Amino acid sequence: MEKRLDNDEADLNMLFNSIRKGRDNFSAFLYDLFLIIKKRWVVLSLLIIAGIACGFYMEHYGNKQYTTSLVIQTNQKSTEIIYDYIENINSYSLESKGFAPNEILDLEIVAVPNFKDLLDSYESQNINLIEFLLENASADDVLRAEFFRDSYRFHKIEVELGNTSGEESIDKFIALLNDVDNYKEINAFYGEFNTRKVVEFEKMLTQIDGTIEQYNSKSPGDDTNLAVTGVNYRENIFVTSLVEYKTYVMRFLENAKYDAVTAENNVYLVNEPIIKHKKPFLPLMIAYPLAVFIFFFLGVYFLRFLHKGKEVYESKQA
Repeated sequence: MEKRLDNDEADLNMLFNSIRKGRDNFSAFLYDLFLIIKKRWVVLSLLIIAGIACGFYMEHYGNKQYTTSLVIQTNQKSTEIIYDYIENINSYSLESKGFAPNEILDLEIVAVPNFKDLLDSYESQNINLIEFLLENASADDVLRAEFFRDSYRFHKIEVELGNTSGEESIDKFIALLNDVDNYKEINAFYGEFNTRKVVEFEKMLTQIDGTIEQYNSKSPGDDTNLAVTGVNYRENIFVTSLVEYKTYVMRFLENAKYDAVTAENNVYLVNEPIIKHKKPFLPLMIAYPLAVFIFFFLGVYFLRFLHKGKEVYESKQA
């Protein structure tokens, strides 16, 4: 037992000695920095003043960067086309489309997951696939999977803008996404089709209202057949079934009206983008002199390292 205690005591002594040695080395390092500053304070002060001046100039007169977020709706099954276009676009192709140099610096698009959109897309097909995925992965991983992104109505584009940008840059970019030759005829078709859907659903809703009114006003014993969209409803039909069907049609009418307004193009801008100045992690008037301070000491220690290497080299040559 005494031997065990002696070993533990020795280990503690080694630990304390290591801590003490580390403390002494750190103190010596700080003192060495103090001596460097004391010896070269004039040069260091001039460099720091120059760094502050550069930071001031860059903050007020240098190239500025801005950021904004666009929430878009993709239509006519154009989601994958839009993703591919944005992920492969570069500054050269933007300039060839009428954008100024450094107008748009970077683009990144992600889906805005919505479980309701996912269920609507797979309401009558492959629902077992979703159940399997939810059993074997987190809901967040499933919702954000690339496989499902074309099922979502909304997507977010993070845009980094340069100093030649302005509010009109957003309109130009949305117009660029909508200027896809392959989709022009598709957009024209959907523009007409969505309007027709609204008209047809409104007719259907009028028929349902007329059927309910006729049912409520029907005298007992009257066996007149009631018809809605070609389906015969006899006297024993429940009004609740008609109301449920009306609710179902109203939901489709609402979607059809929304599509008639928003789905004429590949992309519909949903939000009102707010352009913000992209600020660095540290203000430039602090970052520049701090960088000068750090590189100054790195330079001093590098010269010391070279001097030490020279001494070692000369001693070996002797």
